[in-house]
Amino acid sequence: MSPATAAAQGRVPLGGSDSSRAREAYPAGRLMGERPRLVIRPMGALLADGALEQRLNARLTWPADDEATDLAVHLLASLSSSDSAYSRSALRLVSRHDLGPIRLAATATLAAGRGAGPRDAISLSLEAGLPMLRLEARTTWLEVGRSEGNRRVVGNVPLPGLHPDRDSYRGRYTDAELRATRRAGPVAFRVTGGHRLDGDAHGTRQWLFGEADVPSPFWHRLGIVLSGGVRPTRFDLAQPGGRFIQMGLRMDFRSARPSSPVPAPRAPAAEPAVVPLGSDRYLVRLVVPGARRVELKGDVTDWTVIPLRRSSHDDDVWETTIRKPAGVYHVNVRVDDGEWAVPPGLIEVPDRFGGSAGMLILPPTQEADDET
Repeated sequence: MSPATAAAQGRVPLGGSDSSRAREAYPAGRLMGERPRLVIRPMGALLADGALEQRLNARLTWPADDEATDLAVHLLASLSSSDSAYSRSALRLVSRHDLGPIRLAATATLAAGRGAGPRDAISLSLEAGLPMLRLEARTTWLEVGRSEGNRRVVGNVPLPGLHPDRDSYRGRYTDAELRATRRAGPVAFRVTGGHRLDGDAHGTRQWLFGEADVPSPFWHRLGIVLSGGVRPTRFDLAQPGGRFIQMGLRMDFRSARPSSPVPAPRAPAAEPAVVPLGSDRYLVRLVVPGARRVELKGDVTDWTVIPLRRSSHDDDVWETTIRKPAGVYHVNVRVDDGEWAVPPGLIEVPDRFGGSAGMLILPPTQEADDET
C-alpha cells in the first residue's frame, strides 16, 4: 500500500454533535434507549452422589450486548431443585471499560431468595483480561435463615455457623476464577478454573470444568449447552459443589424493534479506516450511521465474533483494536443483529465458506519498516 493510500484509509471524520456528547454524559439515559435481551436456560445435572439437579435460569439484560462498555443492567431469576427447592431473584450492575487491549469490569449483584438457600446475598467482583482469557476475583456476603430446623442449606454441605440457638447464619467467602474461551466455527467453548481464597463457607475449594455451547441448526435462537467437571460450592446460588455432568438449553431472545427510530444515514458510508498504533497493532474504524450494535468477524479476528465499541467522539463511528501482522485479511460486519455483510468501502471477494467477504489491508507499521 502506498503512503497516500494508507493515509486516505486512515482518515475518518470524528466530529461529535451536541446530542452525542449529551448521551456520553448520561450513560444511564443511553442505556435505557438500547434494546433488551432475554436469555432462558433450563438445565439438568447429574451430581457425584447420584442426585439429579434441575435448574431454570433467566436473565433480562440492558443493553443486549453482553460485552457492552460503560453500564449494563441485568435482572436475574432462577429456580433450582435437587432434594430441596430454592428460588432467587437478583439485580446486577456491570460497568466495563477498555484499557488498551485489556478490558476491565466491575460487577455488583444484590439477590434475595426463598427456600433451601440464602435469603440475602451480595456479591462484588473485579475482572480483567483479554477477549479469550479473563481473571475474576469475587467476594460474596450472605445470610441464611433456618429452614424447617435443617442445618444444611446446599445439598449435604453444612453451614458451620448455624447453631440451634441461632436463627440465621451470616458468612462470606472470596473466589478467584480464570476463564478461557474459544470459538470453533459456530461452537463456543469455555474452560473455567478457580480457587476459594478465604472465607468460612465449607465445600469445594478448587474446581475445573468445561462448557460447550452448540447452536441449533433448526432455530438460531436456540442452543444446546453441555458442561462437566468439578464445580465450586456456591452458597449464594444454592449450588452444591463437586463432580457433575450437565446438559441444558439456551434460548436467546432480543427485541426486534429499537426503542427509537433509527435515523437515516447523513451521507454515503465512508470506507473503514485503519490506523497503525504500533508493532502489529491497528485501530479499525467503521462508519455505520444509526447503528446500535456492530460486530466484526473474519480471519483478522480468527473468526471470533467481536463487538465494536462506539467512538466517544461520534455516535456513527465504531472501532476496535486489532493485533495482527501487516497483510491482507477478509472480514464481514453485522449491524443490529442483522445479516453478515461486506463492510462498505471494501472490495468484495469470495471467502472459503462459499460466501463473500471484504478485503481489509493492514499496512506495514513504522516499526516493521525500520526492522526491514
